[in-house]
Amino acid sequence: MRKRPSTVYEPTLQFDLSKLEHHIKIDDIRTLLISALTDIPTPEWVKVNNRGHVRKVMFLYLPGLDPRDFGLTGITNFEPDGVPKCIDLKAPDTSSSDGNDKPAAYKSMPFFVQQFPKMLISALPAKRKDIGKEFVQTLQCQVSLNERKRRAASREKRLKECEGKMEEFYVFSLEELKQYRYPIPPFLDPSITLPEGWKETKAVKQVLPRKRLMAVDCEMVKTASGSALARVTLVDEDGTTLLDEIVKPDEPVIDYLTEYSGMTDEIMKDGISLRRAQKHIRKLVTHNVILVGHGLENDLNALKLAHPYCVDTAILYHSQLGPPNKPPLRFLSRIYLRRAIQKRHDHKLGHDSAEDAKAALDLFKLKVKKGEDFGTGKLEMELIFNRLDQVRPSRTSAMLEKADTPRYLMSIMHPAEYTVCDTEEMLVQKTIDANKKHNFVISQFRTLKFLDEEDMSEVPTVFSHEIDQKKMMHERMITFDQHFQELYRSLAPGTMVVVMGSYSPELLNNKYVV
Repeated sequence: MRKRPSTVYEPTLQFDLSKLEHHIKIDDIRTLLISALTDIPTPEWVKVNNRGHVRKVMFLYLPGLDPRDFGLTGITNFEPDGVPKCIDLKAPDTSSSDGNDKPAAYKSMPFFVQQFPKMLISALPAKRKDIGKEFVQTLQCQVSLNERKRRAASREKRLKECEGKMEEFYVFSLEELKQYRYPIPPFLDPSITLPEGWKETKAVKQVLPRKRLMAVDCEMVKTASGSALARVTLVDEDGTTLLDEIVKPDEPVIDYLTEYSGMTDEIMKDGISLRRAQKHIRKLVTHNVILVGHGLENDLNALKLAHPYCVDTAILYHSQLGPPNKPPLRFLSRIYLRRAIQKRHDHKLGHDSAEDAKAALDLFKLKVKKGEDFGTGKLEMELIFNRLDQVRPSRTSAMLEKADTPRYLMSIMHPAEYTVCDTEEMLVQKTIDANKKHNFVISQFRTLKFLDEEDMSEVPTVFSHEIDQKKMMHERMITFDQHFQELYRSLAPGTMVVVMGSYSPELLNNKYVV
């Protein structure tokens, strides 16, 4: 805990590990994070004194943080009773198996070690398919009782409004469009001005008693500026294809993504412009139409088109992995429609956008027929960010990471503000800035990531890889200690700092992670 000058109101952590019956689990970590900023009970093995004075939480995810570097020994052969639940960082075992006076972290990360009283050891999940998902699972929680009540009341109101036209029950509200990062039409929010080149679907003079269903699917190619529209297909509610156009981007294509898009230079050479494609779509899709898609926000962004009446089967149906994961269309079609799509054939390249659009349309019709609980999990799940946003006053969140390009899964973790950094130095500075602005900040550092073949390819083969691995990791630990020191010294008093590592490939058979 980052401390303020001595005062009776200073928040502190007090551990009682006698109440910890097993190694900590993901649920314990999640509960600790949420309880620090809300009024839910803390895990029984830890007490936060003066919890009301905890102002902020900084949660660092650090793959490669290895408990062996902090003195954990004796886990070569997996014996659950022999693995401690906790390492006391204030009283390290000065003896070690390799003969050094202190564990590696005490020499390479002295500042980091000095700030933490305990390192808790967590058992890896029993299901091997869940290994490596500990970070996202930490961010997932059950919807709170108050939020379930609010949703139930809203649901009852919507059911009455949509009686006799249940398709409209599933149409996203303005709030939901914003939540799911959809382009917002000025029709719904007059304060919105669409960017240059964007269009809005047309309003109608006469509103029909029942809106017509249409489904859209787009294929993309890659240009220097990123993804660009290459094909758009619009399907009517009876499955008839209304429009199927090849679209030629304004910029040169650098990757046709043929395996997925089916596009080639030969196919695209006579394609129409994006502006003409928008014109064709807007002739058919008016405000008397509910537009259906799977990951529809991606199609609308590719079309540079905003529409007020949208439904998305990637959201109406839930992923077995929980939010923010979305179920693949191929999976939903196979399970619920008993229909195989996106199959690879020697004579056919890429996806069939008409086939995909029809699958999304049929999935939506099935949802309307079966009811809102169809295709969803038994438990209503949300993200920590949603839970903190519901508190009054709300707690704002941010998530940062070093990555070459934004990761889609991270970018849709609404309402957290997402930032991608090119370098770890930038990540440190952006994390400092985020901590000043937000209550809950998550930052993912890859400084200690496990050395892979790409890393080791830079090591001369005349040297022992084992020796050079240790040297490289030592240097990385020193670097992270410097990063952490800069971060820690910038924190406001009353900030709780939690650091979580991930599994080591070497220790998979031993089932433990910090």
